[in-house]
Formats: sequence, C-alpha cells, structure tokens
Amino acid sequence: MGLSGSDEMGERRAAARKAFESLAARLALAPEDVAELVLERATQALANAVQKALHRHPQFPPPPLIGTGASAPLFLPLLSQRLGLPSLLLEHGEFMGAFGAALADLQETIERPLARPEEVERLRREAEHALLAYGAERSSLVMDVQWDPQTSWARLTARGRVSPYPEPPSPRVTPDQRWALAARLMDVPEDRVELVAETEGFELYRGRAAARRFFKRRAPSTAKACVCDKEGNVALALEEATILTTTVEETAVTLARFFERERTSVRSMRLYLLAAMHLLDLSRAASLEQARRWAERALCGLSRAEPVFLIEGHCRT
Repeated sequence: MGLSGSDEMGERRAAARKAFESLAARLALAPEDVAELVLERATQALANAVQKALHRHPQFPPPPLIGTGASAPLFLPLLSQRLGLPSLLLEHGEFMGAFGAALADLQETIERPLARPEEVERLRREAEHALLAYGAERSSLVMDVQWDPQTSWARLTARGRVSPYPEPPSPRVTPDQRWALAARLMDVPEDRVELVAETEGFELYRGRAAARRFFKRRAPSTAKACVCDKEGNVALALEEATILTTTVEETAVTLARFFERERTSVRSMRLYLLAAMHLLDLSRAASLEQARRWAERALCGLSRAEPVFLIEGHCRT
C-alpha cells in the first residue's frame, strides 16, 4: 500500500506495485486503484470491529483509539477520522505486534441494572457464552460479580485463557423456532405473532390474544410482548404491553414521557429498554434522572440514529 510514498521509498513502492499487478490485471484496474480498494476495505473492517467493541463495552466519553503495530501510522488517522474518535500513536508502537495480545487472557465485562440479585445468573451465562465464542478454555473461566443493592447496578467481569482447542459455537435455533417459542410464551396462535424488531442480540415479538365474545359483544384484544435472544433464551415476557420505537438521540425525551404518565393499574408496570446487545430493566430506577443515567451508559457508543425500543407492561404471573 506504499504506492504513493516518497522517492526514498522507491524500492518499496516498486515491490508494492509488483504485488498488486497480478490482482489489478484480474480486476482490470490500475495497481493504484486496487491498493486504494484494499485500504478502504481494511479500514472499514477495522471500523466495524471498533464499533462492535464500543457496543459491548460502552463508555462515556468513548476512549481514544490507541495504535500499535507496523501499520498503525497508516490506519490510525483513517480510523480516527471515520469514527470521529481521538487517537494516540504510542512511541515505538510500531514494534508492538500481536504476540502479547495472543498470550493475554480474554475478558468480558457486562454492566447493567438488574431488578433482582437472582438475575446475575443470566449475566453469568451471557459472559460465559461470549468468552467461549472468543475461544476461551471453559475450565479457566473466572467470574467476578459486584452488586450494588442501593442502585441495583450489577457489574460482572469474566476472564479466561485462550484455548488451543476452542469449543465450537452452540447451534442457534432457527427463526421459525424462535417465532414458535414467542407464540407459546405469549399464549397466542403463531399467526397472531409479529416480529417487531431485531437488534444485534435480541428479537422483539408482539402478539395479540384472540378476542372473546361476552353476550354478543367482542372484548378488545390485549397486546403482549416477548424478547428472545438469538439462542432461543427468553429474556422478557409482558402482558398489556406497549412498545415505543425511538432513537438513541431521542431516548431521554421519550423516557420523560413514560415517567410523566400516571400508572393507574393496581399491578406494577415494568419498563424495559432494548437496543443492540442491551436489555435494561428501568423499573427499579428511583427517578427519571437515574433512568436516564442507566440508559446513557448502555447506549454510549451507539450512533444517534440507532433504534431504541421502550417496552412497558405487566410481568406475566
């Protein structure tokens, strides 16, 4: 990719041109154009990886990009401009390769508010699944759980060493199986189930119970909601559910509407936020400000236009 280097790099430029000539001939393009295409594809792949990491480990403000390795001086400015993030090129960073990263332990951290301490077990399974997908050795997994009963905020950190024989990923249930599962959980026929949204980690279903007749009058049907992950695990099931679609940018305003509305039902209503890989229970938030802080921490790193779903309803008994 050094086709446009200085005259002092003439030999490297010639070697780079020769390396691209065969590919350029097959694509009927100039070697310079092929180099630009490869650079663009590589930059986009790195940008996607960074965005995925920010989604899984949200921080506010987002941390700077730190470049290491021989190609860091080339890619770091391009990534910084594309993602709108500050960057830092370490001194002698070009000598820092992937060897140390390969020897380092894998780590996954999950933070979110939980309605009950018992829900920590679900976080354990989620972190374990993530590390095994990264190639961790199951017997080396160590979990560290922190739970704040005052704020209902939980932080789980899982660590494990890289396995020489990674476990194959667990088979995912098919979309039809998840559809049938949602129908069964909501106790409605499959033809009355609707897939409202699909995020990076979850699927949101809505179902309507068949209307019943009382003395020749048809009672209004009630909406139900169900959230499943891609492995077919049910994360949420609500009755008399209301689903409101918004964006990351408008979440704070939309939350204010929910908190301003009076809840007249005898049974307590639950409020959940669904976006990307996050499903947050905002029902335990003591105030609108606390709910906004929880949402802000979860949505940090997502684009302003990323869809967010607020789900309100009664928990199934």
